[in-house]
Amino acid sequence: MYMKKITSIAALMLSSLILTAQDANTLVLRASYRFTGTPNLETPDRKIQAFFYLDVSTTGAYFYDPMRREGDSLYAADRTNGVPAEEIMGNLFKYKTKNAGFQAEYRFGQASMKILDNLGVYFGYEEKLPLYNWTLQPDTARVLGLLVQKATTRFRGRDFVAWYCPEISLPAGPWKLNGLPGLILKVYDAAQHYTYECAAIEKFTGRSVAMRKIIVTDIRSTTYPEFAKLRRMKAEDPAGFLNTVSPGVSFSPTNTGAGATFQGMKKFNPIELEDK
Repeated sequence: MYMKKITSIAALMLSSLILTAQDANTLVLRASYRFTGTPNLETPDRKIQAFFYLDVSTTGAYFYDPMRREGDSLYAADRTNGVPAEEIMGNLFKYKTKNAGFQAEYRFGQASMKILDNLGVYFGYEEKLPLYNWTLQPDTARVLGLLVQKATTRFRGRDFVAWYCPEISLPAGPWKLNGLPGLILKVYDAAQHYTYECAAIEKFTGRSVAMRKIIVTDIRSTTYPEFAKLRRMKAEDPAGFLNTVSPGVSFSPTNTGAGATFQGMKKFNPIELEDK
């Protein structure tokens, strides 16, 4: 077994303030990942896709959707500049709200990581590390022409296979997965419902590039179990979810027939199958 503890940067600010933060650490590497997922087993051919950056600095890592971060920045600027609420609602396309809102931040060698995820509103929670135990395997392969080695782990109901590159000796990777003796270039679950694969690597050797992050507005502090319950409720009981996250505002189906808008998903298949 190979275990390594990693954590986040400073505590996530849970307020309605709009802040732009610049990490003083020098950016060492940026890895770009293609993400493919199967969120509903009833329609397995209907995949979701996204594109993420993993920015690795001298002391930690930050995983995010660059398009969503750009949209959050535009939204924050409009809020700061007093743009009317009606205009903001009409600009949802500009804020790229359909892009992935997931972000993860951690410092190497520490005991927790910060997660930011979006269910229509942002939720922030902390994950204690290590979340999983890696088992190193002798198998090798190549990703982007680089020699990678295999490692496996079980995490929240799924068996994951990761391919890491010892040549890039950074204990980082996509999503919540990290802690191997090399950068994770590809990872998927045994059923191959979810895959992250590195598409490009940019190294910043010889030039100073600061890691930049956007701390978005109106983040609701929670725990993973509570977030997982809300995520499941949003998929299986959308009306109940809306009533929960927007207290005082009543939502109900406009059609109770077979084509009802709020029927929900019958085969909810999140990347984390367990809610604890």
